[in-house]
Amino acid sequence: MKLQTNRKLGAISLTAILAISVIAVGVIVGRNLVQKSLNPDSQAQVETIKKIANRDIDVELRAPTKTDIWDYILGGNLCFTSSPPSANGKFRVELSMRLKSESNATEIVEEVIGASVSKIITNPSTLRCGSATLRRADFNAPFNIPDRDRWTEACPEINIKVTSSGPWRPFPQEGIATLDKNFLCPDGVPNATPEPQQSTPTPRIVPITFTPISATPTPTTSPLPKITGRIAVFSCVEPTSVQITLCDKQNATKCTDVPFTSGPSTNGVWLDDSSGDRSYLYSYSISQDANGAALVRGREYVIHSANARIIGKPFVSEGARNTTVVAPGSFDLTIHSQEQTCSCQFHAVSNVYVRDQSGNLVRTTLMDNSALYGSANDMQIIKQQNVSGNASFLGKPMSPFNNGQLDVSNDFYDQEHNPDIDFGYGPYGKDGLAYVRLFAPDFDVVGQVCTSFGPQHACPNESFKWEKNFNSKADSNKDFHGLRVTCGTDISYGWIVEQRPGLSDFMTTEGIRVPFGEMDFNNDGTVNTADLIVCLDEYGKEGVSLTCDLDNNNKVNSLDFSIMVSSQGGIVE
Repeated sequence: MKLQTNRKLGAISLTAILAISVIAVGVIVGRNLVQKSLNPDSQAQVETIKKIANRDIDVELRAPTKTDIWDYILGGNLCFTSSPPSANGKFRVELSMRLKSESNATEIVEEVIGASVSKIITNPSTLRCGSATLRRADFNAPFNIPDRDRWTEACPEINIKVTSSGPWRPFPQEGIATLDKNFLCPDGVPNATPEPQQSTPTPRIVPITFTPISATPTPTTSPLPKITGRIAVFSCVEPTSVQITLCDKQNATKCTDVPFTSGPSTNGVWLDDSSGDRSYLYSYSISQDANGAALVRGREYVIHSANARIIGKPFVSEGARNTTVVAPGSFDLTIHSQEQTCSCQFHAVSNVYVRDQSGNLVRTTLMDNSALYGSANDMQIIKQQNVSGNASFLGKPMSPFNNGQLDVSNDFYDQEHNPDIDFGYGPYGKDGLAYVRLFAPDFDVVGQVCTSFGPQHACPNESFKWEKNFNSKADSNKDFHGLRVTCGTDISYGWIVEQRPGLSDFMTTEGIRVPFGEMDFNNDGTVNTADLIVCLDEYGKEGVSLTCDLDNNNKVNSLDFSIMVSSQGGIVE
């Protein structure tokens, strides 16, 4: 009898197990069907991105991918069809949806659901489509899908746009694409009216007698709250570590540094993206408070700051500190360290050329190591003092030539970031245009040439290769205009000269030009001993009508005598 009863119980238990298994399979299948309706990782994903015609921005987009921290990340790259601003220009890629307002469900708002880090434009030419130095800007825009009860339609679109700030003229068109309805609904728009189901017969209930076993039901737990966000670090050197500091709202002195980790963590900071364009994007997740306990849902916490360690130095986030965040919540931070990590290299080689018998350019050494020859840039000329007040003062050479050239290398970091240090090349500061004057009194300039080897288009007219020939032999040809002075300049430029058949004037080392006609006192067509005797007779005298006062300072001194001696043999043209 006992054996028969056990067999009945065994048969009934098997039946119950099979029934439970069928129910479990149904639950799993049903759950998978629900997840599939929100899962764009299907073949339809290829067709989800619909680009919008945009006259200002050329963009390439990659299909969104899932991540552990964010629902998805949209990646891509872009360039601008017109020149971006050269300073203080920014842009970022945003994703937004039309949603019901959280505060008022009857109000519809366009809400940003994710965005890339804002990028600062440091070199406009590299972002201009069609530029010889184009380097398209990479971006990654993480985003989360809002709760379905906030959607305004069964399968909404997600808008993708590029927002910009700074001195854009004009601002570029924002809309670039949409994630189509089939991104959220790859199997089509769900039918709001459920299909009628066939009735199933009610199963016959067989009473079972058994001894109940006491069991404690498994409690349903909600996920622990976290504070998440991004830390954008702008630097020319990758940080060795990045941390974020969380403090207690009630006790501001009780804080904890969330550690830097090698990858995604529930309580850590990790590198999420490195675009290679002087920017590093980190994600963070905070799940523990200053005491090591789990964060409490709905409680206020304080994000004190974020800090990055770069080349052994700490750099702290800018903007609002001690920001209150309610768990779960999100907050983004930015760290700027370009000033201390980015060098500003400048390299320029100036040359003096002549043409050989075949018409080829060769450097000449006729001006080497002489105080009469050389060059000076516009800032150097501005700073030179015209002691005598001579109206013909044109400056004086500051740098002599060696083997027909002058090689200048500089790091403008100090000048760029310290207003008390003068900028050595050009009065317009960083990324300005300068000119350089050639001092060669017995040469005429018949042409100028320039080649830019670095990433910057630093030759005249912002070109990489430039050449100009002059029809006349004016002294103004000796001024080389339009040389770009900025970080990354690497140019070789020079003057093409012809030696004059005879001198027509004399240039002093102080930059004073005296025509030979003014030194030919007896008007015999040459500067000779007869003219020198006049200077000897007046040497040491002062007055307003002295014949040998060649530098016009109302006295005849050693400078006047030196000009006369150096000009002996000069022919008046």
